[in-house]
Amino acid sequence: MESCQPERGLLPVNAMKRDCERGLEVGSDDDLSKPGGSVDLSEAIAQCQNRLAPAASSDDSPVFDLTGTLKGVDGDKSLLRELVAIFLEDTPRLLEEIRKAATERDSRRLSYVAHALKGSISNFSARPAYEAAFLLELLVMDGNIEAAISAADVVTRRTEELMAELSLLLTSAVD
Repeated sequence: MESCQPERGLLPVNAMKRDCERGLEVGSDDDLSKPGGSVDLSEAIAQCQNRLAPAASSDDSPVFDLTGTLKGVDGDKSLLRELVAIFLEDTPRLLEEIRKAATERDSRRLSYVAHALKGSISNFSARPAYEAAFLLELLVMDGNIEAAISAADVVTRRTEELMAELSLLLTSAVD
């Protein structure tokens, strides 16, 4: 199994080359290797928080990159429209589950739903939403429920921004 050391966001553990390439498309710039201890996880969380803090206050980072997204579906615009439609249909339920799990302080459920949402977002080159979901997942894994609850708000905002952009994309009929 070949792993990578990319230059931009966190990648899945023990990422293979194709996973690294896909991670780079959505803005990944680091990896977290197994076996990793709590120090590694805490450092990854801190790095992710540092990257998100300026991005949260800045509106100049794109919500998603159409070119990268099309590359991820090998230029198949029909497939892209289908993925967007599924995302727009399923995501409101995931966001509601995140809000509910955060309110109930249900770490297990919050981690599960954040992971599912992150996977859905990974179909698009949507770095802000992807990193926000990834940070939420890391915070829950680290047992930092208070920070995770705050991060859930960021995930919701970033994902809603993505949904708005994808809705426009769907109505503009990508040709």
